[in-house]
Order: sequence, then C-alpha cells, then structure tokens
Amino acid sequence: MNHFGEVTRLLSMEGATHLYSSPPSMLTPADLYHVKDNPAHRAMLAGCNIYLIVRRQRIYLNPEILSRNGRVVSGEFLVLRQHGMTRVPFTYEICLPTISSGLEILDITLAPNGSAMIVNTSGGGQMIAVNVIVAGAQSELMPDDTDMEVLYVGQSIGQANSLTALDRLLSHTKFQQILAENSTHSPEREILLLLCRFEHGRT
Repeated sequence: MNHFGEVTRLLSMEGATHLYSSPPSMLTPADLYHVKDNPAHRAMLAGCNIYLIVRRQRIYLNPEILSRNGRVVSGEFLVLRQHGMTRVPFTYEICLPTISSGLEILDITLAPNGSAMIVNTSGGGQMIAVNVIVAGAQSELMPDDTDMEVLYVGQSIGQANSLTALDRLLSHTKFQQILAENSTHSPEREILLLLCRFEHGRT
C-alpha cells in the first residue's frame, strides 16, 4: 500500500484512514479469536476504532524451500499469476514483539498448507501467519500480488458505546456474510482485517 498514486479508492473513508491514522494492524479472521482473551494483544489494539474488511489473492509459503541464518529466514512465496503458480524468493527477519530477542530460536517449520511459519524457541512455539511475513519480507512480489480490494469500512465507536474494532468484528453480521460468500465463490482469495486508529476524531 505504498504506491498511493496508483490506488483506486471506492470509499472516501478508505482514503481518510491514510491521512488521519497511524499504520493499521493486520489480522486474519482466525486471529480475532486468538487475541480476544489475550490481554497483551488486546492492549496493542486498544486504540483501533476503524476497521477495513479487505481481500486479495492468496499467497502461500513454499514448504519445499526454507532456510534460516540466525533470525533471518529465506524461502519462497507461491503466488497465482496469469500464467500459473509462480515462485517468488523472499528474506524475512523474525522481529515480532511476541518473540523476545533474548529467546533462542531452536528451529522453524512451515504449516503443511503453506499458511504459516512456526518458530520454536526456548520459550515455546510461535506461529507467524503468511500475511505478516508478506508485509515484513524483502521480496519481488508485484503490486498486483498484494493489492487489496476493500469490501467494507466500519467504525466501532458510536454515540452510545466505546467498543474497539476487535469487539465489533467479533459480533458482526456483515462480516460473517462476507466470509461465507468468499468461502463459497472466491476460495482462491483471502479475507484480511485492517484495524486503524482514526486519531483525529473531531476532524
């Protein structure tokens, strides 16, 4: 989302988030249920009051190619392009705040379906979803590979409550409809959530 001049916006609120919000937090739908009871993760999302439901072509990790040098991982993304599945090399430094720099990384493995990387440390295992790796990796992915289609923009703070975007999405009828329709009609595309902090509420 760095090529702002090439972006087509369907909703004015989508553009406003770039002007008035700090960078968004990205979650998968499954992440909602992992973080809702985790105080540390909830604290990180506490200020998020605007959410975008988006989708893009699925990107996988190639389970056949993976190596590690310290905290730097080298591998391949698998991307469906016009001429078929394409391999795109990447390098990614493991630097998530949930994996302390003081913890020794014992080994890394990939989920068999290529949807995540599992980092085994001296303090336990940690799963890193492919969308997190795509966002932080150095690779030659094309803008068409990572472009997101905005399906819905919503707010969590209204006149009578102060729910966070996380709370709102956990009981969101439209979100459930989007998931159901995407699963049936566009299984090759993944649904992602962008949680933003619209920090100039009066504006």
